[in-house]
Amino acid sequence: MSKKAQPYEDTEGLFIREFTNGWAVYNRSGKEQDIQLPVQATGVASGTTGVNHTLSDLDGEIYLK
Repeated sequence: MSKKAQPYEDTEGLFIREFTNGWAVYNRSGKEQDIQLPVQATGVASGTTGVNHTLSDLDGEIYLK
């Protein structure tokens, strides 16, 4: 089940959408942003695994549980 994309921790321009198997996150805030997911997840494009991830401005990532 998915929900509409929501602002991440009230950060303007940083959005997160939760899906059954993970999250989609998009950053258009004007600067690099750090996010913390509730469980360890792997970025599909970056291949990084962990709870903490960094997204460049105007970048997005899909994180799988």
